[in-house]
Amino acid sequence: MDAIKGAQPPAAFLALAQLAVCEIRADVARLFRSDWAIAERCRARRLSSALEEACDRQGLAELAGIVRSIASLVALPRSEAVPLYRELRKKLNELTHRAEGCLSGRGASVA
Repeated sequence: MDAIKGAQPPAAFLALAQLAVCEIRADVARLFRSDWAIAERCRARRLSSALEEACDRQGLAELAGIVRSIASLVALPRSEAVPLYRELRKKLNELTHRAEGCLSGRGASVA
């Protein structure tokens, strides 16, 4: 547990964080389907950045670092992203899985 002083973040925060990660996963899928369109890129970056900031405030350093990486990758301009689609898809999938893993052991559920 990497929360500040070992304190567990509120369950409501964890549920919202899990929902945000699900939204980020969907945004990333739309980003590839749209051929890296700016609107989808901006939405994915904004949501990832907002989740990073919230996780920092809650003391979830590992999750904050993961979504920071996602935000950085989706912020790549189309001209740089297109030649790297295969690698980007693989890395973004890995990062979203890791983000989900960070939350899965904390009792968060949006089901």
